[in-house]
Amino acid sequence: MQRSSLVFVIIGLWNTFFTFALFSALAKLSNPNFYPLILAVVYLAGTLQSHFLYRKFVWKSKNRYAQELFRFSGMSIGLYFINLILLKITHETLNWNLVLSQLIISACMAIFSFLFQKNMVYRSKSIIN
Repeated sequence: MQRSSLVFVIIGLWNTFFTFALFSALAKLSNPNFYPLILAVVYLAGTLQSHFLYRKFVWKSKNRYAQELFRFSGMSIGLYFINLILLKITHETLNWNLVLSQLIISACMAIFSFLFQKNMVYRSKSIIN
């Protein structure tokens, strides 16, 4: 495994843990029916943190910061809506536990996030194989 691949996985695991812990805490401290708002707060915090870490330690990008942040934020907004739809299906339709639903969805979102980052945000030339 390349160093950048390992760093990507470590940052991804950290970000997944951080955002899941934040989601769980906010869901327990507030009304769980507000999960779209809770998810939005989590995505905002996760987007800012992960963009900085991935840009600096994985992709080592020298491209214009604002342009990449815009693309990264666009990716996060798209993933937010996919996540929200999946959460609505699993929690409201299938009656799964809210936090368990988010845990499973988070794993799926990590895969989509990697693909979007590699191919659309940082436009890497095979940094991660």
